[in-house]
Amino acid sequence: MKQETDFTLQLQTILNRKNVQLQSFALLDKEIKLEFFQNRNKAILIHKNKVYEREINLVDDTIIDVFDTQLIQYLKRGQLVLLVLPSGQNRYVFQTSAYGLFADRIRLQTLDPRKNKRFILHKKTAVNIRQIADATSLRIREGELRSFRQVKGISIDTFPEIDESQPISQANDFSKIIEQTISKDDVIPQKNDSQKETDLPIEPYRTHEVTIEDLLYKAEIQEQADDFISLKKQPYLTGFIINISIGGVCIEVQKEWKNFFEDQLLAIESDLKHNVDETGHSTQIKLFLFGVVRHVREDKGSGKINLQFLSPLPIATQFLFPEN
Repeated sequence: MKQETDFTLQLQTILNRKNVQLQSFALLDKEIKLEFFQNRNKAILIHKNKVYEREINLVDDTIIDVFDTQLIQYLKRGQLVLLVLPSGQNRYVFQTSAYGLFADRIRLQTLDPRKNKRFILHKKTAVNIRQIADATSLRIREGELRSFRQVKGISIDTFPEIDESQPISQANDFSKIIEQTISKDDVIPQKNDSQKETDLPIEPYRTHEVTIEDLLYKAEIQEQADDFISLKKQPYLTGFIINISIGGVCIEVQKEWKNFFEDQLLAIESDLKHNVDETGHSTQIKLFLFGVVRHVREDKGSGKINLQFLSPLPIATQFLFPEN
């Protein structure tokens, strides 16, 4: 079962560096705090594909009150809400959860976007790293290329995104959220209590394969761009995955680590495989993903690269990551 989602706007936003993702209101400049907490400029809230403009009030560095009597009818405690504070050329983005529900307001608490569980790979897992050319990045920014994620073998669950091309009052589809289950053909049959082992057909060991691939298409037609074909063919550097989450990956690179720098756009390719149970059935995750370098540091003669995926992986992926 193959599914595709378009994350061109998200990629363009990251390349344009307009979004600033934070986890504490203490990190906002005084002028921005004045705009929203005293002058009562309206913040943007996104919940389940719907967009709301509401006044907010600061409670402490991680908690705000949203003055609202409409959204509260659809919101449950603990659900995610994306909070955006547009100011000048930037948009300050906070991932939050519903902390308290009251008759006239909603209390939101910020979440640390880096707190996705990290899976440490004890088995050495190679990763091929390619740099996305500056010319390709420019074509993405100019709208000549579109970026898609193709997923096979697992359900998609993406987080809402803001569509800058639509006015807030008219926009009603800020994300493509697709939820599908693994195909019935992928389900491993189990014997019932009345069956004996000898009654079951001999079945070879099976590998359930999950593929998650980021693609580049030409803007006007649904056809892979020459930039993407060239990217797949270009030489690569090899590193090793230290840990991985649905939001990003930490990679160890030997001598060539000085070739990498913050805000660099990369493509990584890797196969993660592990046994699911004692019967020998296994899961293999094939990845080809775009990401932006967030941090590079030297560590005992090699380099550690922290890469943020341009779009988080499906939530269900974390149940398939190997930990040994």
